[in-house]
Amino acid sequence: MPPQAITISVTENAALETELDTAVASLVSQRAPDWRQGILVTSHSPATYTVQFSPDVPSGEIHELRCW
Repeated sequence: MPPQAITISVTENAALETELDTAVASLVSQRAPDWRQGILVTSHSPATYTVQFSPDVPSGEIHELRCW
């Protein structure tokens, strides 16, 4: 089973996209072929994000949510 969530904390904006791409790729590589959930990227602050599978996101899609 894939991890529940991957948490990312960045101190430099330049690293953000790379860290998010790496987290998404990690989740995608761990999912089962019949997985029916997409990925939700949640911004908790400008420096803290979580990346996780979500039943509210259609399979094959990535949605973003800002909580601050």
